[in-house]
Amino acid sequence: GCCACGCERDEAHGGGGEGDDDEEEEGAEADRPQLVRSLEEAREILAGVSMVVSMHGDAAVDHALEFALSAGVPFALVPCCVYRELSPWREGVTTYDQMLCHLEERAWRAGVLVERTTLGFEGKNQALFSPPPPPPGSASESAWQVERARMRQALEREGYFVSLPTDANAELAAGTRAAGLAGGTPSGWAWGEAHASAVGALAVAAEALRAAGWPPVFVFMLDESWALAEVAWPVLAPCLTPPAGAVSSADAECELDSSVFCWIASRRPPTPAAAAADEAPGSNFGTPHRDFTALESEDMDGMTILSAWLPLTPVSSRNGAMSVLPREFDENFHKRFAYAHMRPALPEDGGVLKLRFDLAAARQLAPLPAGTLVGWCGNSIHWGGRCASAEPLARVALGFNFVRAGVRLQQGRAPLSRAALRARLSAQQRLSICAASLLIYSNWYELNSTILPATAVLASPSAPAAGKAPAAPQLPLAAPVPRPTTAGGMPVPVGVRADGQPLWLNDSARQALYAKYGDISHISGDPSDLDGKCTQQ
Repeated sequence: GCCACGCERDEAHGGGGEGDDDEEEEGAEADRPQLVRSLEEAREILAGVSMVVSMHGDAAVDHALEFALSAGVPFALVPCCVYRELSPWREGVTTYDQMLCHLEERAWRAGVLVERTTLGFEGKNQALFSPPPPPPGSASESAWQVERARMRQALEREGYFVSLPTDANAELAAGTRAAGLAGGTPSGWAWGEAHASAVGALAVAAEALRAAGWPPVFVFMLDESWALAEVAWPVLAPCLTPPAGAVSSADAECELDSSVFCWIASRRPPTPAAAAADEAPGSNFGTPHRDFTALESEDMDGMTILSAWLPLTPVSSRNGAMSVLPREFDENFHKRFAYAHMRPALPEDGGVLKLRFDLAAARQLAPLPAGTLVGWCGNSIHWGGRCASAEPLARVALGFNFVRAGVRLQQGRAPLSRAALRARLSAQQRLSICAASLLIYSNWYELNSTILPATAVLASPSAPAAGKAPAAPQLPLAAPVPRPTTAGGMPVPVGVRADGQPLWLNDSARQALYAKYGDISHISGDPSDLDGKCTQQ
């Protein structure tokens, strides 16, 4: 075997066993490797290279990738041993998996998409490769480089973008382009057959979860949800890279905030009884809003937060399309101190919404094929529409928040790296993220014991072995979880009022504060400002 790679040296490295020299002598002279005798000769050869291949290149694999990126040619890399002593530029890279992620991230920072596949031999058999170059006679920039520039320009001008994968439904994609929502040329990125199939499978899983009484966010217990986020990573990350000359490094990394969600567009219910179920956690957010303030969403280098929305089903104007307000019509886009900045729409009596923006300027994002990537600035106004009762398929979508490295949206919960997604989050990690996301989005619905099936509590799953994550966590039947009590059986107060008396809050507020801050029984204050007191103390 070759060091730590587990391959057979003779087969994988072309090494010489006994008799190889004799066979070589009998071979044609043209089959011998070319001997380079001068720098000029090397330059001439390299100038004509059309592709770079590195098979178990060990410490040279980085140099092979750098040459391919600088020459603008496709590459195929099969890394082997890490040799960290010979590769000091790989900061923090000590394992094989970390090296694979390091090479992928280096490529996508240069604007090149990378795919990974498993080759048909044992040992270090992971191959990283780039899409082929544009055909002869095409523009010097690849289609992906053009799309990347278009996405950034759309964010700066409109505050949002729509990007179509090249393997999207052709008829729906044509409709999207005809509506002026996407670029007129191929985007240069694709999901690939396996991930394109996962898009539809996740839509079915989300509907099944909701039918069983579970919020659709629990679809993130599945491998496929995280796999889509990982594949979308290199497409979205360049939007957060500061422009050349900015204060931060142009190679600034991107991270994924650990708040995720899944929505299924609500239908107009025929009865009041159906209305309550229709507005359960995971229904569409019909009130125009911003996800974040301008202060959170941008700094002197540009965007710091990119909200990503991925429809798992085709989107039409009738099944729950997303609407956005272009930033040129948003007079409070940057005015973080304005009253209307985080209150673009407020409900009034009789179910009426009072709007503080020009509704006529809003843009409905439809039609869209399943698998389209939609992104907007964190402080862009947007909202989700209802699904018409006659429509057979309600819109289902996933949501992610990508942040520039160093940005923290949640206290106590670190963002996720792409390497963490590659390594597969454990079932316990996924369950924690789903529960925390329900708390984060709880301002859109009532957080109480009815959001989960009535007689079920979540077990504590161990980390899954190889294979798919379970379609849902284990759900043993049990009595409802009791309110926390002291050793003597008395209920535990959640705080202390200013007059020294115990502070009792409703269950949803208590659960939210305990989940966010832990034990808060020592915090004093009135119910109206308890959250602020927790933050300060």
